[in-house]
Amino acid sequence: MFLGTDDPNQILQLLDQYPWFEDLYRDLYTACRNTERVMGMFSEELKILDRNTVQYMIDEMEEQIKEQKHQLKEKDIQLESQQAQLKNQQTQLKKQQNQLKLLEQLCRSLIADCQARGDSRDTAIQFLCEHTGLEAAAAAEIVDRYWNA
Repeated sequence: MFLGTDDPNQILQLLDQYPWFEDLYRDLYTACRNTERVMGMFSEELKILDRNTVQYMIDEMEEQIKEQKHQLKEKDIQLESQQAQLKNQQTQLKKQQNQLKLLEQLCRSLIADCQARGDSRDTAIQFLCEHTGLEAAAAAEIVDRYWNA
C-alpha cells in the first residue's frame, strides 16, 4: 500500500498506523516531484543495464572466438593429416615411377637380348612373362612398343 496508492486518505491512515513511513514517504514524494532526479535514477539504471549488456555481448563474442579457435585447430590437425597422407602418396608414386623405369629398362634389355639371339616376338613375349612376372597381354604390348625401337 505504501508504494501502490496515491489516495491521501489511505496515505494518512498508513502513516497513523506506521509513523516511521512518514520520512520514507516524504523522500519518495520529493523524488517524484523532482523529475530530473527521477530521470537521473533511470538514467543511471540504464547506464548499468547498458554496461551489463555490453559485457554480456563481449562474453558471448569471446565464447564464439574460443569456439572458432577450437574449430580452426581441428581443421589444422585435419589439414596436417591430409598433407602427411599426400606426402606419403607422393613418395609411393615416386617409388612406383622408379620401378616402372627399371621395369622398362629391363624389358628393353630383355627384348634386345631376344632380338640378338634371333628369337621371334612370341618367344620374346614368353621370355618377358617368365623374367618379369608380367601377364601375356602386358608383355605383348611392351614387345610391340620396343621391338622396332
